[in-house]
Amino acid sequence: MKKTSRKKLLEIARAMNLNLSETQYLLRYGGYGILYPRDSYDAIIISAIEHNMTVAETAETNLLLEQLGELPLDS
Repeated sequence: MKKTSRKKLLEIARAMNLNLSETQYLLRYGGYGILYPRDSYDAIIISAIEHNMTVAETAETNLLLEQLGELPLDS
């Protein structure tokens, strides 16, 4: 069985409107490391979660990621 990517799990977490601890659990359950605030990509994701950004606001999160040279969530 193919393993779900970390980015896909983060997309799922945002779609389900999971809080930070639930998102961290989902990542661990999926076999990935938790979000780390010193990593620029992870810091933006943490901020989006903590500010309850909806899926509709994901475009704003993706813009921040792209400005930092990171791949957007939906790529």
